[in-house]
Amino acid sequence: MPCPAALRSRRAKLTRAGLVSPLTPTAMPKPVFISYATDDTAAAEQMRDGLEAASIACWMAPRDIAPGLEYGSKM
Repeated sequence: MPCPAALRSRRAKLTRAGLVSPLTPTAMPKPVFISYATDDTAAAEQMRDGLEAASIACWMAPRDIAPGLEYGSKM
């Protein structure tokens, strides 16, 4: 997995090229949806942590949804 500095650099290049939106402190979009099998939870969390360390917000259940809510309305 690339280091956080490399991910930040890549995100900056993509932002300058207009391929991604810059993240702002007031509106934190979650452009990455992480889908994973239960057996792969540790790997998915490691990937999420690396992306978020590079200021790339991620949506990942069950962290980002309360039990019983509809997934579609929260993504």
